[in-house]
Amino acid sequence: VLLRSLGQIDEAITAYQTARLLKPDFYQAAVNLGLAQEAKGMNEAAIQTWLAALQPIDAQTTLLNHLGRCLESMRQFQQAEAMLERSLLLNPKQPDAIQHFCHLRQKQCQWPIIKSFPGLSQQYFYVSFGPLGLLALADDPGLQLSVVQAWMARKIPAELPRLAPYQVYEHQRLRIGYLSCDFRWHAVSILTAELFE
Repeated sequence: VLLRSLGQIDEAITAYQTARLLKPDFYQAAVNLGLAQEAKGMNEAAIQTWLAALQPIDAQTTLLNHLGRCLESMRQFQQAEAMLERSLLLNPKQPDAIQHFCHLRQKQCQWPIIKSFPGLSQQYFYVSFGPLGLLALADDPGLQLSVVQAWMARKIPAELPRLAPYQVYEHQRLRIGYLSCDFRWHAVSILTAELFE
């Protein structure tokens, strides 16, 4: 893990492989090995690592979720959906996996998007959606609000540090800041470029 954090991915891969030789059921090493292989562009090797590591039940959801994400990046949507379905059958209370599963079904135009799983209500499915995914599925403002509130509760810590000081300060000119996670090759950046200009 330290080698990986230092950018020494090849050395990290060797360390993870050694750890797995010493303890084959050390699934955390398999998770990290697959992530390192994926970072090197070795998606097929990552997939094989994760498939071979599906040993203890409590590890399977993590490994299946990584498999689903990696297969999706390779545009193997049906296989990715199958991995997430297996994960949800093992543990249905995974909002992120539900969101990803439904997003994959939307990509493939698999209707209905919501599929029944033992122990999951349709309402839980909706609340597990991401706000953007739900926009393409339902137009009920109350439902959209509850989904956004549930998403915020899962993703945003309740007590965030203040970004601005408490004391008031003044400037002669109005100062406006722009904050977005999409200032990259994304529609937000592309469409706001002229605004900034």
